[in-house]
Amino acid sequence: MVGKYEWLASENAPKDYPVYLLTSYLVLKDGAIEGLPSDRFVDHGWGERGSIQAIGDPFKAPPETLDILWFDLIERQGYGGEVALDSDRIEDLLRGGFRNPDGGKPLRAELVLVGTAPGGDLGVWVAGGRVTHLVSMHQLPRADIPLADMSNDPDDTVATFSDRYLEPQFPDDQPAGRNPPPAGQWREYAKRVAYRPLVTGEFKGDILWISFLNGETDWFDLTSAREHLSSVTAPDLALPTKASFTWSGPTGRKFVGLVEFDPDEVTAAFKSLSNKTGVRPLIIEFEPVESTLTVDVFLRAGDMFYKFERTRSVISAM
Repeated sequence: MVGKYEWLASENAPKDYPVYLLTSYLVLKDGAIEGLPSDRFVDHGWGERGSIQAIGDPFKAPPETLDILWFDLIERQGYGGEVALDSDRIEDLLRGGFRNPDGGKPLRAELVLVGTAPGGDLGVWVAGGRVTHLVSMHQLPRADIPLADMSNDPDDTVATFSDRYLEPQFPDDQPAGRNPPPAGQWREYAKRVAYRPLVTGEFKGDILWISFLNGETDWFDLTSAREHLSSVTAPDLALPTKASFTWSGPTGRKFVGLVEFDPDEVTAAFKSLSNKTGVRPLIIEFEPVESTLTVDVFLRAGDMFYKFERTRSVISAM
């Protein structure tokens, strides 16, 4: 008998590379169909939760295949096709959920996310609470999409259709002149590296959250008191894109540090240090600086280190 779980489907795309999603639906293990919100502009962010349509029975079989068609507004190119999903892995997550930073029962896996990116890259995640885990990456072929399938305006061209969505999104840019990213960039973002995060300083830490270039988000324990040290189950990690962590000062007042990485810098730093030494795992170190209310970030491998220069960070009281 096919198991059923309470979940919804949602869509996303990289924030700086939005798409027009024409059609998207999942075929479930029991043959039922679950549609994703479609016929719309999508730019929620890679691996982020997008729109949701709560229609029909909330308890559903896991998805087995995906049929999808989208138009990349920057590339002005269509992509689409049918994708066989890792249904068993999705079902494992829907059944077991994620480790809970508050202890007790696991976080319920409540969303199956589908992301579309330039070059036909496509990601599938399962998410619950703040935790998101990547299930699989795919590359779909180009697809010819008639303009009439996207626009009812007989005077529209591909350029005017695309710019109508892009100009409000990038008012200070010239979207028509933007260059698409390197082919396979989001499949490259999905690659994992042997490294571990560390927060240093004289304070009582609580929890560190990291969002990664592959769209995942996980928590890491800073107290050494939780049953589990992290929600991570994979042996290695994708490169970081954002981090936030909380701690208590000497008076008990709580603080939060926020860090945002530059994707090019973090990619280059990991590549450079990995090529210079065989030390593994690398350590990415977050060090709060009270005098500037910022966070210094270092990548370390034994005696070698790199200090990130293009991160954006801030410390504030909670």
